[in-house]
Amino acid sequence: MTAAAFPRVTGAELRRVAAAFATGVCVVTAQDAALGPHGMTVNAFTTLSLDPPTVLLCLNRASTTRGVLAGAPYFAVNVLRAGQAPLARRFATRSNGKFDGIGWHRTARDVPVLDGALALLECEPAESFDVHTHSVLVGNVLSAAVDEGSPLLFHRGRMIGEAGAAR
Repeated sequence: MTAAAFPRVTGAELRRVAAAFATGVCVVTAQDAALGPHGMTVNAFTTLSLDPPTVLLCLNRASTTRGVLAGAPYFAVNVLRAGQAPLARRFATRSNGKFDGIGWHRTARDVPVLDGALALLECEPAESFDVHTHSVLVGNVLSAAVDEGSPLLFHRGRMIGEAGAAR
């Protein structure tokens, strides 16, 4: 296809096209001194650099958790495993009490992290800047851990777990 074949796209069309790209599902978490633990589901996450180890997240500017992350000294990226779609849905809401009744603990840096995640990255914010409706957060990775298992994926508006089963 040539560039001329691509008309100017709408947000709805971009969402439809981007849905063809499968992404992992993460919950980013941080501690607010006054409000306690906060977290939100993200699928706009990637490794930015290996030297030094750096990651990048995109967060909706209207999110309360985005504000917590902006002021937190550390945050964590919890990479969800297959079967953790209920956690992804829970942290995708704007409700309070997202940590109530689930397994989680604090790291040595006082960052709340989810029990059972496939992988965990503990980060220190490095840079943040706004682009339209979202903030781009860059974090330096301070510690990392990974377990065996399959990731939870998001593809065409659905959570995909082990063996491609939709959740």
